[in-house]
Amino acid sequence: MRNAPTNTAVAAALDALIEAGDKLSPAAVAAAAQAATGKSERNPQRFVTMLERLLNVDGSPWTRADAPSGAGSVRTASVPSH
Repeated sequence: MRNAPTNTAVAAALDALIEAGDKLSPAAVAAAAQAATGKSERNPQRFVTMLERLLNVDGSPWTRADAPSGAGSVRTASVPSH
């Protein structure tokens, strides 16, 4: 993926989502990534869309934006136990 977020940014975003009970605004998700990397995430919706593309490769809904525009919140799916 071109211009994909760094591993640190992805991990920080997922940690923030988990700590918040799996639901945060796109701006809050991007802010968590920015805080961890020091790199400005100027377009939170774009960052969330990239997360979805990175994590939902096999069609499993690991992350999803609640609204088509991405406004509202981002949720993570529970990791299945084996």
